[in-house]
Amino acid sequence: MKINAQFVTRATLEQCDNGREFRLDEELIYVRKIGKWADEIFVVPEGFVTDLASTPRFIWSLGFAPFGKHTEAAVLHDFLYMTEYKDSRAKCDWLFLEGMKVRGTRFLKRWTMYLAVRVFGWIVWRRHDKKQVHNLRKIGRAAKLIYEGKL
Repeated sequence: MKINAQFVTRATLEQCDNGREFRLDEELIYVRKIGKWADEIFVVPEGFVTDLASTPRFIWSLGFAPFGKHTEAAVLHDFLYMTEYKDSRAKCDWLFLEGMKVRGTRFLKRWTMYLAVRVFGWIVWRRHDKKQVHNLRKIGRAAKLIYEGKL
């Protein structure tokens, strides 16, 4: 899969008091070229809270810790899930796979993680609070407009 995308910024995170989640200290920006003249821009706003890759603790020693080269992709994926991007879990999961490749996650690891979210992601997707989804979508749109210099 040839990818013409990049994370413009890196994830700068601070651990939350509960010890399981992390707060984004600065915007995370991911840009994909989707045509000769067009970009698809994703802006995860500062302050967004994530659990990174939701992996069970017992598999961390096998190389599937919640953080690593895939950290930015995991933050983006969590945000896309929380905003139900294009109402398509499959699109969110595909962007997770793409983001892991962009960040240099090994082939076997990224495909294992991708298949895990394809199989188990519906559990998280169905638990969303529609009001929270709506509010995060508004914040995400505003952050994107600021990045593009339109606001």
